Amino acid sequence: MLEDVYVEQLFPTKAPKTLKLLYAIILLIAVVAAGVIFWEIPYIILIYCVLALLLLWYMKDALRTEYEYSLINSDFSVAIVYSKKRRSLLYEVDLLKLQNVQLLEKEEDWNKAKQRAAYDFTPGYFTEKYKYYLITLSQADVASPSLWQRSKRLKPFAAEHCVLLSLDEHFQTKIQRYFRRVHPNKF
Repeated sequence: MLEDVYVEQLFPTKAPKTLKLLYAIILLIAVVAAGVIFWEIPYIILIYCVLALLLLWYMKDALRTEYEYSLINSDFSVAIVYSKKRRSLLYEVDLLKLQNVQLLEKEEDWNKAKQRAAYDFTPGYFTEKYKYYLITLSQADVASPSLWQRSKRLKPFAAEHCVLLSLDEHFQTKIQRYFRRVHPNKF
């Protein structure tokens, strides 16, 4: 009989450069507008400054995001954590529906897999710290639609799809029992 499994992995992602640039531009506009307000220009500038600051407040969470993998027995889920405060479930699947597993050992393989994968839950860069896997699953379920799904940044879940993951050593040892079901000699 197999023991119960509970393991989590949390890792930061890189914010896109365009998002950082947009944040910097809005911050610059807000600072310039605040300086102009002190020279007694009409109150419409004050309204624009307040709106820019509200937009910055809303955007700051998107600059510091992390993915959280969790494995509870055969249930695998991926959540996105914004600024270590807000958590939104992105993806959930039963690993018993696993069809294929491919270990990506080189950065070239990882780049090719990014093109093939329907969902990329990696930090956005290749490093030796993680083992990268492309897994093929037969079905996925989502408990509640996340902001990413509502904004169409995540594609609708297909009957069969590929997911790109990066796992640390501890998580890898716990998930290998499901990988062995597909490739007994490989893992």
